[in-house]
Amino acid sequence: MENNKKLEDLHNQYLENVNDYLKTKDNLSKENKEKVDKAKSEWLAAWTKFQETLLYLEQLEI
Repeated sequence: MENNKKLEDLHNQYLENVNDYLKTKDNLSKENKEKVDKAKSEWLAAWTKFQETLLYLEQLEI
């Protein structure tokens, strides 16, 4: 569980860093904003899948 907590902290730090960086970029074009939003959505989907995989592995006790 300690490793899961570390991974969760890294995930949250990543999201915080991305959001902080985007706050400094007020002049993003609509196209670039859409690309960033898509990338964040893909990151969150991958994170969810990763968490599901970890839960499955824990159930198998690997």
